[in-house]
Order: sequence, then structure tokens, then C-alpha cells
Amino acid sequence: MILTRKIRNIGLSVSRFIGKRKPVVGLSFAQAPGLFSLMMALLTVFSLFLNFLYNNFFIIFDISFLSIVVPVKMYANADVQKLEILKENKGKSGIYLWKNNINKKTYIGSAINLSRRLAEYYSLARLLKDNMLIYKAILKNGYSNFSIEILEYCTPENCIEKENYYFEKLKPEYNLLKIAGSNIGYKHTKETLSKLSTLNTKEKNPFFW
Repeated sequence: MILTRKIRNIGLSVSRFIGKRKPVVGLSFAQAPGLFSLMMALLTVFSLFLNFLYNNFFIIFDISFLSIVVPVKMYANADVQKLEILKENKGKSGIYLWKNNINKKTYIGSAINLSRRLAEYYSLARLLKDNMLIYKAILKNGYSNFSIEILEYCTPENCIEKENYYFEKLKPEYNLLKIAGSNIGYKHTKETLSKLSTLNTKEKNPFFW
């Protein structure tokens, strides 16, 4: 919102400056009011676009270039839009993201049935049973302070690969387990299984927060 106000103030300053200038090549704002209106409209649209990007998209700076991750679905309120979330993602597989709108921390997961997996987050018994950070955060802040994004729909076979991709891109804070796990028959190497076991133990430790 601060950025939006700054851009609008710049637009007003420019318009006042131009309004004081003498006509150039026989053209003035008095003669061309449409030009002034067009300029202000463009500045307003641009400011709203930047504000939209800031609030809804993740802008990630890589070492050599700027990468923008644009979700395919965005639900601003996980509480109010619960039924919509579960209905629209029924029978679909892909990568999802929970975002805490208070501290901006995120959690990334994958599922071969997004609707079924996301429904588990709405189970109080499930939240109380497990000590995952995202569960604790939801209990602490409430669903209304979380948004859900579907980063990408993909085939079940590609879920693990895609999940790891977004782990690297977005660095989700609520994911202590940085290697994507799988419950669809994916076979890990012994080294990976060892890492998964160690990290999963840490994630379920109630003193880890």
C-alpha cells in the first residue's frame, strides 16, 4: 500500500508540473484533456498491478535472474473458502502451499488427491495429533489468517520432483523436512531414507518450533 501511494503521489506531482509548463508544439492539457486522463489511468493501473504482485505472488531473487512463481489457483481465506478449495481440487494431483498471512511463512506439500489431503488440515483431531509446524501454526493463528495456493497441477508420478523444485525456489519455513517424501510407492535410496528419518524425527519433536 505504501508503494501504491508513492506511485500515485509521483503521478500527481508529474501532472502538476506538466500543467505549469507552457504548451509545446501547440499542445496543452487544456487542448488535450484526454492525454492527462490516460496518463493517470496508466499510473493507477500500474500501481494496482505492483500492489497485486506484492500481496499475491512470490517474487524470488535468484543469483543471476528474477524468477516469479505464479500459482494456478489462489484462495485468500482458507476459512471462508474451505468448500470451494475442496470442491475445485477434487481428484486432482499437484503441489499446494499454505501461507501465513501474518508472518508470511509458508508450507509446501504435494498430493495425488489434493482435495483429500487438504481436507486433513481441517481435521482438529489431525492437527492435535501431529506436531508438524504447519499444524501448530494453524491452531495458533486460525484458518482465516491463512491462504492456500495451488502452485501447479501435475501427474502423480511428477509430484515428488515438482515438490522438490518448489522447495528449492521458495524455501518454505514450515517445512523442516527439506526432501520431499512420498506415499505413492516411490523408493528412496538408503542415504535419502536416513535423512528423511532424521529430519522427520526433528519435525515431530514438540520442542522444535
